[in-house]
Amino acid sequence: MPNRGKLVVLVLFLVSIAAGVFSVWYNHHMTHRALEMFGPDSVWLIVHGPHVELLELSDSRHDDLVGSSNDLSIDDLAKHVARRLDVSTSSGLIHARNALRQDASYNWNPPQSNCEPNWQYALRFTDDEKVTTLLFDFKSRLIQVPGRRLKISMSVKFSSGLKSYFEEQFEGWPQRTDLQPKNE
Repeated sequence: MPNRGKLVVLVLFLVSIAAGVFSVWYNHHMTHRALEMFGPDSVWLIVHGPHVELLELSDSRHDDLVGSSNDLSIDDLAKHVARRLDVSTSSGLIHARNALRQDASYNWNPPQSNCEPNWQYALRFTDDEKVTTLLFDFKSRLIQVPGRRLKISMSVKFSSGLKSYFEEQFEGWPQRTDLQPKNE
């Protein structure tokens, strides 16, 4: 009978190894396309980057400072940063980080559109050495990592939730008029 205890321990050990292998496989399966899209360095910053900045972007300028810290230039994109907020410790950021790396957050086979995106927001993830910036267009539900030139469609649920999160972060700030739809 003393072997029965060893057998129970061995079975528990094998079950725990199987659960660990399944966990690794499952997480890889749920995130591998996003990992390919963003790249491993960017995903690491999205998940672990200690500094996260939310930028509200605009085409128009409300100041005369050319090349100021209120300008965002990445690749061929030149946008004005209308509002900037450190969200590194904000409530809900951990959920946004997790959703950004989940394959289910994106529509991998969207209908083709010839419309050029109008980037309204950017999230900038940084550590002491690296920077990753993600651009968001909630009207066309697109996300892009500058430098990769690949635009991916966000799922309706993810786009809606992320847009609400961004708007909540700027709650209490003066209302922007240049981003409102024009009545024609």
